[in-house]
Amino acid sequence: MEPILWDKILASKLYRFSIGPQKREFTVHSALVEIQSPALNTFVNNTKFKEAGDGHAELEDVEVETFVAFTEYAYTGKYGGADAPALAAPAAPPPRYDAYSRAYTNGAYRTPKVSRLWATFTTAVSAACPADHQPCTNTANKLPGDGCADVRPVLLRHARLYVFADCYGISRLMDLSFYNLGQVLVAFDLVDHNMREIRVEVIVALLRYCYDDPTPELLKSLVVRYAACNAERLWESKSFQELLAAHAELAAALVGLMVERLD
Repeated sequence: MEPILWDKILASKLYRFSIGPQKREFTVHSALVEIQSPALNTFVNNTKFKEAGDGHAELEDVEVETFVAFTEYAYTGKYGGADAPALAAPAAPPPRYDAYSRAYTNGAYRTPKVSRLWATFTTAVSAACPADHQPCTNTANKLPGDGCADVRPVLLRHARLYVFADCYGISRLMDLSFYNLGQVLVAFDLVDHNMREIRVEVIVALLRYCYDDPTPELLKSLVVRYAACNAERLWESKSFQELLAAHAELAAALVGLMVERLD
């Protein structure tokens, strides 16, 4: 992330944004918007736009939480809840191997091809980490108990912020939110967990967001690859089956990845 010239930022005019259907108002230093997003900067400084003259723009389709996270990121280079939470790990059963040479990894049994598919998922996540980002190792972010009730909004927060960053061309925030989403998914076990049914519905909600709303293909690809690695668990969910029936694009993407993992 480029060094921020704080004297320039703090001396710049304040620009007003009205966010969401309720038009909740926030103010941001205009020079900071200029640095972060060329697209948003057209509202702020391009005199051909009414918004520049008014010093005010409405972003009705943006969630308040998403805009607050963007603003925090703009000023600090990070946003609240950005580091993957520490999730309660399931008790690991003893290693076992059957006729299909199932691999034992992190408490989960995966065939070699599923393990390779999972490796492509984790590699994509790691590759997105910004070079200057230092993940937090503090356990203060650990979710209470099992953490299932809190993980759904955490996942959706990262996904929505990624969509926002993609829309407005904020490349480092795209990488950071993508990485953080992936890190939570990596830690989010669906295999041998006593709250598996709840966790499955969390993933269904994330898939629904990706396919009910316009979202970038890279985001869909990440979440579908996670789903393909956990297809057996997800298929137990009626809501997952209904989601597949409603979205042919999702079903086709999932089948394509399932073919890769056949032994």
